[in-house]
Amino acid sequence: MLIPLCTKLWLLMAVSTLMSLAMATYFTLINVLLADQFGGNSMASTWGFLRFTTGMCNLFYPSLIGMVLDVTGSTLMMYLLMGGGLIVGSLIISFQPLVTRLTNK
Repeated sequence: MLIPLCTKLWLLMAVSTLMSLAMATYFTLINVLLADQFGGNSMASTWGFLRFTTGMCNLFYPSLIGMVLDVTGSTLMMYLLMGGGLIVGSLIISFQPLVTRLTNK
């Protein structure tokens, strides 16, 4: 992350503020996105599935990062894979309105 690059207090405060805003945005918008995608009637089950999936990923990814560090001596590949996964997921979500529009014709 950016925190090891912060050599001055104001940089650390700026990065912490940016990370806090990003996390607050996620927790603010996730309910809206779930309701929009799956409907308000199934909010409890979709929220539960989301939190379960997040918990399982949070359980396993530190061990995977440690394993990759032991094998390769660097965490670069694992972080590149995680970043690539985030980009692919973002692209899928971004193209969903286009796919919906094309399939409804």
